[in-house]
Amino acid sequence: LRSRGLGDVYKRQRVQRAGIGEFVVMGSKLRVAPVVLPDSLQARLRRLYPTAKYLQQAEALLVPLPERHGEILAGAELLAWSWQLLDALFPLATD
Repeated sequence: LRSRGLGDVYKRQRVQRAGIGEFVVMGSKLRVAPVVLPDSLQARLRRLYPTAKYLQQAEALLVPLPERHGEILAGAELLAWSWQLLDALFPLATD
């Protein structure tokens, strides 16, 4: 996908502010690391993404990518889904 300008910069900064070094697609999963999820966010993870795996010792999160009609989402739809996941599990601190 081509860059959309400042929106892409914001999204990269958003990932960095959450302390995430890896936010990458690996096969059919999204890998997010390093992450430390408190119990409340682990419960939210189980509720929103029941097939996701939180690897506490590895400080990593593996979330199966969403599918439609047996095909993994791609492009703008996959990006939108990934930002929804980021917002759900790593909310910005409010001042």
